[in-house]
This record gives sequence, structure tokens and C-alpha cells, in this order.
Amino acid sequence: MISEDAERYRRNLQGEVDGALIYRAMAAGEDDADLAQVYESLAATEDRHAAFWAERLTEAGHDADSRPSWQARVLVAFARRLGPQWVLPVNARHERHARRLRGDGILDARK
Repeated sequence: MISEDAERYRRNLQGEVDGALIYRAMAAGEDDADLAQVYESLAATEDRHAAFWAERLTEAGHDADSRPSWQARVLVAFARRLGPQWVLPVNARHERHARRLRGDGILDARK
């Protein structure tokens, strides 16, 4: 049985893995080089956060492998077909929701 903390670590890891994939798709579809770099930077930040949560899961004795969710893959397909401007509001809403779930928006394994 997985602990409540480990469940939260897994959810947080999934969100970061999904976010990194989506931001990279947005960067790839962005015509503005400066904005594309911002998206790449956000993807790198999500990668660092994913590593943090993967480490927490491993320390808790659980497998930390995570693949992008089907929802993230759908958003990537939309970003490729419709452009990053279509995906940006959806991703921003997801980020706000994730921040609320974490409490104050700070990565904190104690909560």
C-alpha cells in the first residue's frame, strides 16, 4: 500500500513530467525565439521539479518512473496543430490548480 505522502509525491511528479513535455511542445511551435526560450526555460524548471519528486518517491521506497499522461499528450498534439497560443491558457490553468493543491506553491515535501 502506498502512503499518503508517496501518493502526493507521485501526483506532483506526474504534473512536472507533463508540464515539461507541454512546455517543450510550446517552444517547438513558437515563432518568437525569445518566447520559445522562455518555454524551454520553464520546461527545464519542470524537469528539476520532477527530479525533486522522483527523489522523494525513491526515498519512500517507491518506483519513480513516470511517463507523460494522455492529457499531456493530447495538449502536445493541440500545440503542434493549433499552436502554443491555444495551449497556453489551458496550461496556465493547470499550473494554478497544481499550486493550490500544493498549498502555497512552494515545493515542500513536508506537507
